Amino acid sequence: VYSSSEIAKFSFGSGYPTLRGSSYVGAACTNYRGAIVVDDLNIEKTATTAAHELLHLVGATHDGTEPYQHLPNHRGAMDCPDDKQHILSTTTNETMPPLSTCTRDQVVDFLKSKNGTCLLNIEPRKYPPLSEANLRNVLIDPSRHCRLLYKEHTSVQYIQNYSEAHNIQSCYLVCATINADGEKEHNVLPAPDYTPCGVPEDKKTKVCINQMCRNHPLTPKTIRERLQKHISSPYKVMMFTN
Repeated sequence: VYSSSEIAKFSFGSGYPTLRGSSYVGAACTNYRGAIVVDDLNIEKTATTAAHELLHLVGATHDGTEPYQHLPNHRGAMDCPDDKQHILSTTTNETMPPLSTCTRDQVVDFLKSKNGTCLLNIEPRKYPPLSEANLRNVLIDPSRHCRLLYKEHTSVQYIQNYSEAHNIQSCYLVCATINADGEKEHNVLPAPDYTPCGVPEDKKTKVCINQMCRNHPLTPKTIRERLQKHISSPYKVMMFTN
C-alpha cells in the first residue's frame, strides 16, 4: 500500500500530495496498460478517479491539452475548457461528471484505430458474464458501505427503513452516526448500484441500479457487444461511456 506522494515519486521522481491516479495515454493495448488509483475508502471518489484513468488508457487527454504526438492523428482536447464540469478535468471532482465532447471523440478515434483493436477482439471469454445465476453474494453490502463512508466515526449504523420516502426499497442509503455532542445524525445518500433493495417476498434478487430498485440484470452486455453496436456513431457511443 502506497501513499499518493509515494506513487508520484515512483512515477515522476517527485511527490504530489494531491495525486489521485496515474496512467499512460493510449496504452490500453500495450505493455503499459495499467493504471494506479489512490483508494482512500471513499468509493465515489475512487470510482471517479478510476474512470478518469481508464479514459486516459483509451486515448483521451485532459481537457484543454494539445494532441499527443505518439498517437497517430490524435486530435487532442483544445476545443474543450479545463473545468470541473467534465471527468477529464485536471482538477478533482468527487462526483461522477459526464464526458466532454473532446473526450468522447478521442475515445471513439482510439477504438476505431489499430491502437485499440485488442479491445474489440472476438475470442471467446474465459469466464461467463456476471449474471444472477453465478452471483453468490451481493456486490454492495449497505452496512459495510456506511462504515467505509463514515470511517472516522466510532458508531455507524445502517438504517434500512428510515422513513416512507427514504428507505432502501426507494434506493436511499441511510447511515446513522453519532456527532461530537453525542447526538445521532441520519445521513441520507443515494444507494450505490447493486445494493440489495428487495423484500423477502420477492422471487428474484432485486438491486438498486441508477437509484431504481429492479430485478438483477440477467446477462449484462459485454464491452465488445456494446461497441460493435454503436461504433458507427460517436453520439451513440456516449451512451456506453457515460
